Amino acid sequence: MAPAPTPAATPEPEPVSRYAAVELTEEDAYTLACLVYHEARGEPFEGQAAVVEVVFNRCLSDAFPDTVEEVVFQKYGDVWQFSPAPYLYTAEPSEVQYSAVMYAYNAEEPVVTPETVFFSTEPYNEHITAIIGNHYFCEIGG
Repeated sequence: MAPAPTPAATPEPEPVSRYAAVELTEEDAYTLACLVYHEARGEPFEGQAAVVEVVFNRCLSDAFPDTVEEVVFQKYGDVWQFSPAPYLYTAEPSEVQYSAVMYAYNAEEPVVTPETVFFSTEPYNEHITAIIGNHYFCEIGG
């Protein structure tokens, strides 16, 4: 009698980024690199990636628009959600800013929680999820 065949090993599933559902075009990557340049170029790399994660978290939240472009250029009345939005064209992003974008997009272990949708040099509210460099990262709270 022939020995029973050995079951094939089940391959481990490839890790999936939290942000796999966010569409990221080359133009979006450029927009985000420019945003990081203006918002966080003097901050630690982790803080630059966290700024990108805030945009991606907003894309995945029902409280904000669905695309990178819509999130970055969103206004409430006359106020831009990201103050550098109207002058992003003046940015000169380096490989560091592009690396922060791709790191955030592909991260298996993101820097901030999925609920983190705000950052500023002052706490936006009392729902602080991280303090990185000179930025406070916050959830909406409730």
